[in-house]
Amino acid sequence: EDLRSILDMLHHQLLQLHPARHSAADLRSVLIQMQARGFLHDDVDVARLDGVPLPSIASTLLCGYSYGSVISSAIAADEYPELGIDYAHISFPYSVVWALALQKRGWYLQRIASTIASAALAFAAGPECMGRHIPRTLFIAGTADTFTATPAYDRWWAQLRGKALDALNVARPELSVSAAECAVDKALTTVSVHNADHGWMRRESEVSDAIEAWWWHTQSPGDCSEEVDAEWAVVPRRYN
Repeated sequence: EDLRSILDMLHHQLLQLHPARHSAADLRSVLIQMQARGFLHDDVDVARLDGVPLPSIASTLLCGYSYGSVISSAIAADEYPELGIDYAHISFPYSVVWALALQKRGWYLQRIASTIASAALAFAAGPECMGRHIPRTLFIAGTADTFTATPAYDRWWAQLRGKALDALNVARPELSVSAAECAVDKALTTVSVHNADHGWMRRESEVSDAIEAWWWHTQSPGDCSEEVDAEWAVVPRRYN
């Protein structure tokens, strides 16, 4: 609910300070400081504002670590289409989700699978989906993860790819194998970091480097329609 509250504030472009943690005087102080720095027009009556105005956000990365990645996966990108949501799941606790989420394990895993499959369908549509954001998903995990072994990650990621390909085969049977794989590769990227454990102690920079490399790669032009240039036909899905 805390994450959803933040997204709601971004959606409404208004930062609401929690009354249990911040007084009305705190809010007024923030507004006056913003006005002094030129973030609010001088003619705005700060006494009448019940929140801090926020700029429009068109691109949002939900980046969760361990159980936090389970929580972020619960947010569907189409709940906030104007925010342009993508996902980065760091050390997703796949093998122990049953202990963390109890009866909702299946629901979380299905939400991730559906997100990836829907994105792959959109990427396969090519020009038909131009102009709207299509959510991409990144997984980063260490090969020495404490809670999920590399073979378990590999099997799960293969299952996610397989479900997305199956969805494409049903919805777009005319697609070539290469076009379908291209669409899935745009929707899902997996990164395995050699000998990194669940905690990433002293290896945090490798996580940020992987996210940055993936992020810039997602800005590449091109689509996965049959007319796509060969230059964009393959998107790497594993970095070592």
